[in-house]
Amino acid sequence: MWAPLTVALLIGFFGNLTLDRAGAAVVFLVLAAATVVTTVVLRRNKTA
Repeated sequence: MWAPLTVALLIGFFGNLTLDRAGAAVVFLVLAAATVVTTVVLRRNKTA
């Protein structure tokens, strides 16, 4: 359950290190949002 969040955080962290600009924050937010949505959808499909 925590693996997708960890991956998203790592991607955002290293992304901010390599791209120290506002674009990196936007990319991180998009990745985090997509990860959360995917996790919720997968969990709902398993329980349904």
